[in-house]
Amino acid sequence: MRSWFSALNEKHRYDASMSNKLRADWLSYMSLLEQAASSGFLSRQSCNSEKRSCHKRREMEERTAYMAIEDCFAAQISRNAVETLRQVRESEEDAFDRFGKEKMAPNGHHYLCVSFNPYKEELRPRANCASLLGRMTYD
Repeated sequence: MRSWFSALNEKHRYDASMSNKLRADWLSYMSLLEQAASSGFLSRQSCNSEKRSCHKRREMEERTAYMAIEDCFAAQISRNAVETLRQVRESEEDAFDRFGKEKMAPNGHHYLCVSFNPYKEELRPRANCASLLGRMTYD
């Protein structure tokens, strides 16, 4: 999203009205990401079912709002960006490395932590993960 925002901001740099709208959407997007994460956490931690459903409903509203901004940015970039966004949304969380520097894992693969100090992840086939977990010991 950051690179899409930068590209759109550069494209509309001489159109003050559009540039201001893009910046407002970007700030809203960043805020909505944080708010949705907080609401999701609160919904999982609430003991009261009424509060839990209220937080869950708020999380869904915030998620819908930030996804609308993502859709809008992608549509303004290209059809390829729209397709990329669709693929990202359909992917598992472990299809992405922790720092966001590597490409999305292809189907049947995921990023797996192989070292904690220093932290390092490697792209591995999913089938190997199940066999590794079966052999792990916690002594």
